[in-house]
Amino acid sequence: QSMNPNRMLIGSATRLIELDAHDCPLLSDINANKSNLAPHIYLNKVNLSGCPLLAGNLIINNSPLVREIDIRGTGIVGLNLPSNLRNLETLKLPSAIKTLNLNDAGQLHTLEFDPGSKMETVSMTNCNALTNVVNFDLENVANVTLNNSYNIANELYFSKTTNLSLRNMSNLESEKIILKSGMTLAIEPMFSLGTNKVWLLPDEWGIITRDG
Repeated sequence: QSMNPNRMLIGSATRLIELDAHDCPLLSDINANKSNLAPHIYLNKVNLSGCPLLAGNLIINNSPLVREIDIRGTGIVGLNLPSNLRNLETLKLPSAIKTLNLNDAGQLHTLEFDPGSKMETVSMTNCNALTNVVNFDLENVANVTLNNSYNIANELYFSKTTNLSLRNMSNLESEKIILKSGMTLAIEPMFSLGTNKVWLLPDEWGIITRDG
């Protein structure tokens, strides 16, 4: 017989490795603070999918070993993730999430949302292993910052984007980036007292003068 708790207190299980409480429709509280998993530094898998009463922010900022997070079908509206995401491989989110910040998640290959995503802000840095994105389209996001990330596409459309920043996106064909009225383009002039000849750095972004 399966369990269906409405509260879960695991604060003393500091060496917890996996938390799987999916499909618990009555679960509304973890560690007496909504969705607080901050004390669990060894967590590498979290599955809280199918818990619609679980709301607030998922607090998992002290778990640098986390590999899998699945919180689809919950009422969670925010994420407090570790600053170091080098082990994160799959991230599955509810539609209510409005802001997503991912830095240095170099092993992240799957990003999935519940249908009807309400995402407003996406910022990704060095997330260049993405091969599978489900129920999500950057075209509908207002604020987009990509730096060496989201390399699954060689063309992107931003018809509803009002703030856009793209860096080190060598996979994109620049002529296929579709802009619209109201977007801002940054033009960065270079002033040199010496030569006007330049080198393009290996990152295909930075430029230096040939005489240093």
